[in-house]
Amino acid sequence: MVLIVLSVSGETGEAIRQITSLKNLKCKIISITNTSYSTIAKLSDINLSYNVSAEVVADTINITTQIPVLFLLEYLARELKK
Repeated sequence: MVLIVLSVSGETGEAIRQITSLKNLKCKIISITNTSYSTIAKLSDINLSYNVSAEVVADTINITTQIPVLFLLEYLARELKK
């Protein structure tokens, strides 16, 4: 089983709890975070960090930096399926 986790901060409490539980079940964790030094990045078997400075829009973090990463994941999945 493989879990792909997306978190801008890499510090989302519920995600950290779920990752910890699933790692105990030998699940492989791939994370996409803004930094490689976040808790989620450190818990993951593979981390893709995009290292873009956070931009706050309407009191929330702008997640548009994750869109290119999602595109690449979708592209890779399609290529592997061929």
